[in-house]
Amino acid sequence: MKLNPFCSSKHHLRKVLLALTCGALPLLTACGSDKIVGIYEIHPNRVGRPIGFIKLKDTNAGLLIESNLKNLTPGEHAFHIHEGNTCAAGIKDGIAIAGFGAEGHWDPDENDSHQGPDGEGHRGDLANLIVSNYKTATTPQTASRIKLLEIINKSLVIHSGKDDYTDNPSSGGSGEQIACGVIK
Repeated sequence: MKLNPFCSSKHHLRKVLLALTCGALPLLTACGSDKIVGIYEIHPNRVGRPIGFIKLKDTNAGLLIESNLKNLTPGEHAFHIHEGNTCAAGIKDGIAIAGFGAEGHWDPDENDSHQGPDGEGHRGDLANLIVSNYKTATTPQTASRIKLLEIINKSLVIHSGKDDYTDNPSSGGSGEQIACGVIK
């Protein structure tokens, strides 16, 4: 009789150790679902240098978003999940646009409105990213309406300005896209 390799004592021990590391067996699936997303400067003609990473993890409260970013302008910056799966530049109406491949805000419910991270609008609307006077962003946030599996192959985009979560102007006043990373 041939044993299932996933039931061998070696694999069983790995599962038990992973469960203990994560804190409890019911959390085993959540523990293994972290994603690290590299974030890069973006320019109208190219993707630039790396500026850090964002860690994504499902929790009981929603998607935990932990930023470790540097070299950003201090202050608040709009922060969104966009529909596209690339950060590449592109041309629209003859104008070069940074992060054109990221497309528009992720809006799976087709609400077509900005209402902020806790509103009923785009689910891609995240809380503004807070950048310190040291040009770093490390404050975690939780997106209560998002699960990690829903946003695989979507983009995380940082904008030059603060989002006011309104539809006037249509972008919520967030300004140009300045940094981007793809969730793989």
